[in-house]
Amino acid sequence: MARKKSTTTKQTAKKAEPASFFFMNTVLVVYEKDETPRQRTMNILLEVSEPSITKSGLGEIQKNAMQRIHEENGVDSDMLRDVVITNTCLLGHMTQEEFHGNS
Repeated sequence: MARKKSTTTKQTAKKAEPASFFFMNTVLVVYEKDETPRQRTMNILLEVSEPSITKSGLGEIQKNAMQRIHEENGVDSDMLRDVVITNTCLLGHMTQEEFHGNS
């Protein structure tokens, strides 16, 4: 009598990672250092759950740019003159794993 093969397989339960919308934002930071007007352009990534950028999202972009200019250039908030978002580009709707290329 032939033995019947088992059709059950072990499945690893993997939680479905929620997908986010990723936006790349080009930001111009204008500041004064050593009494000289200066500016720096940088890219700031924004990850949100909705396909639009709200006022709080704009604030997060601005806050991240201010934090980065402080960390990388030693610019304090009293030296800042303006933070201008010059461009926003939707990179896509994907999971963190997909975004970082770990799929």
